[in-house]
Amino acid sequence: MTIYFVPQLPVKNRYTEEWIEWFPEKFEEMGVDYKLILGDIKYPITYRKTRYNLFTDMDKAVYWELKQLEELMRISVAMREDDVIFFADLDFPGLCLPFIQLLKIKKPKVKVYGYMHAGAYCRNDIFHPVKKSKLMLERALVVVDGIFVGSKYHAQLLHNSVDVSMEKIFVVRAPFYRNYPMLYLRRTKPFAKREWDIGYVGRIDRQMNITKDLKLLCYAFPLLSFVVTHPIRGDIPPNLTVKEVTNRKEYYELLADCRMLFNFSIESTFGYSVVEALSLDVIPIAPASYSYPEIIRDKNLLYTPYKQLNPTGMKLKLWINDVRNCILYALSVREPVDKSILAECERSIDKMVEIMLGGKS
Repeated sequence: MTIYFVPQLPVKNRYTEEWIEWFPEKFEEMGVDYKLILGDIKYPITYRKTRYNLFTDMDKAVYWELKQLEELMRISVAMREDDVIFFADLDFPGLCLPFIQLLKIKKPKVKVYGYMHAGAYCRNDIFHPVKKSKLMLERALVVVDGIFVGSKYHAQLLHNSVDVSMEKIFVVRAPFYRNYPMLYLRRTKPFAKREWDIGYVGRIDRQMNITKDLKLLCYAFPLLSFVVTHPIRGDIPPNLTVKEVTNRKEYYELLADCRMLFNFSIESTFGYSVVEALSLDVIPIAPASYSYPEIIRDKNLLYTPYKQLNPTGMKLKLWINDVRNCILYALSVREPVDKSILAECERSIDKMVEIMLGGKS
């Protein structure tokens, strides 16, 4: 049996750069015969900023996947019935699904697995503007033998939107090793000696556009210091510092210098930034919605999303008060209380390989 591993286009300073190394390392550790299917672009490529605020250059991602599918098509003739093809991303840029349908006609016993990061069914996904046509393509997911996702929230969302059987969906979290950030850091500071009270280190795009909410938070808590890693439009509150980062080292140094990490996301199928924060003893605060309650096990750190509050004149006051309770609690405990999600992430690749090999999920 051979696992044909089809990774995403690796982008420097993104998790795609680590996955292309972590999976082969785990295959070798577990004694699994595998073949790495690459595009012919030199990697890892540097992220090119676009007007869509994508982490990946769409043109290069399409070309990368086309070359991978060309290679798979060439070698599929010789694939055995017990072989497995594993796509590290079933949805982006989205060319593999028609290929899988064709493959299943020619080689119905070859197993196909893949990780689903998001889809057109996710709010403000990059494919959301063409949701109807993209969902028609995503319905091909029903022919995939197993789909890996990061959260129960995503599993249910996928099942409801694309009608994939829950028996085919496996919640395996997302690969991450708690000691990984320390490859870039000498040491971490004690809670009291960190420079920033609250950091926001996520991307600012259509899905996570938090400029307005971040300013509101700064004005609501003038005695706290805030730092953000992306430029902010308009006036900047006096207690907010903009500190752009250009690489992993700068990113982890800034994150480790924060006492709390704040999340404003309006959609999240898995919160990588939360897991990174927990590994550095930074306390995450996030909405009590989407995948966050599965990752942040301490419910005192979850606030009610603004849009979910009852539409009354007190809505803003209720939201700020809810956030205040989370912040006061975080300042009192001074370190994350429950970091059990880290152990699940460290076992993520093991679980996927065991499932693909036919073991228990």
